[in-house]
Amino acid sequence: MIVDAVVIAMKDNLILLIVIVFLITLILALYYLGSLTKKLESSNMLSNLNASALNQSNKLYGNVIFNGKKESLANLIGRNYTLIWFVTTWCSACALGNQIINGTYPVFEALHIRIIEIELYEDLGYRGPSIEQFVNLTAPLPYGKGVIIVANSTYNLTKRYDPDGYLDIYYLVSPNGTILYENNTLADSYDSLIQYILKRQGFS
Repeated sequence: MIVDAVVIAMKDNLILLIVIVFLITLILALYYLGSLTKKLESSNMLSNLNASALNQSNKLYGNVIFNGKKESLANLIGRNYTLIWFVTTWCSACALGNQIINGTYPVFEALHIRIIEIELYEDLGYRGPSIEQFVNLTAPLPYGKGVIIVANSTYNLTKRYDPDGYLDIYYLVSPNGTILYENNTLADSYDSLIQYILKRQGFS
């Protein structure tokens, strides 16, 4: 009888031990699955953030001072390509670039390409004419026809899109602001810009 009782007690203890081990294993498995799910969610979130940052970095965005008021560049971009050109108004190469556009603006007009000419923040520290005076003097025809519109850059916009302090730098963007082409010193790179535009428009 004593032996039987001992055997029964051992069986009960064994069952209890198996149950305890099973519960511990189940708890550990659930914890692991929860931790794995969080890692996956975190990874997906990070991927989404990276994708968002990549998309944002490929789009030209920010505010300018337009007609004396702060305005989003997104509201000024045209229905076709837009050339966003940051300039200094005391720069002779910028003046030359405007003179070139003044002689060839029908190309931009025919292709419905708007030019937004933006004075870099505080003219990069030197005093020049206002952006309105500068463009009216050097590119009166496209300015008068609205092919060129003018604005002033904010500090953040200049820092973002002219971090190296070029006297003029430009970006060709699509209607949703995606940067398609960028370069500096428009007077020197004008032919390459026009060739790129014509190729995009299917004229090459």
